[in-house]
Amino acid sequence: MRSLKNVLRASKVNGEQLESIATNLTLMLTADPQHTRAGLTAALVVTVEDIPVSSNLDEFVKDGIEVAKEITEGYQVWQDVATKVGGVDARFQRATYPLEISLPGAQGMLEELTLHVVDGDKGWSVACGALAPMTQQYLVECENIVRSFRLP
Repeated sequence: MRSLKNVLRASKVNGEQLESIATNLTLMLTADPQHTRAGLTAALVVTVEDIPVSSNLDEFVKDGIEVAKEITEGYQVWQDVATKVGGVDARFQRATYPLEISLPGAQGMLEELTLHVVDGDKGWSVACGALAPMTQQYLVECENIVRSFRLP
């Protein structure tokens, strides 16, 4: 399985390449199109990647933030909280980044809530995002969704 870092770096260069790589490691679900804001739906993205067994949660999260900032001008983490998922250490983050990174030519910001978990040689990220600022309803629903994640 390819590294999420490589997927993100590839997206900066070639969106077509991103699509072919991302399908190998990412599941994306979107909301019913009737529940859209400015033509956008909320999206749920679950990513799993191979990481060195010696990696820990802090390194996994730090590497992800570094890559996101490297390829996404304006990427900002607003909240970063240690938590537990099924008794396993996890990190919950709230971040924003330019919509253009997902939809070239689009204006505005995306807001994303992400839960990160490391299990041996796998790094898991469960993200729920929508057009910023998220409505209170989206915030509550997204947080409930990502915090409901349990390791298989």
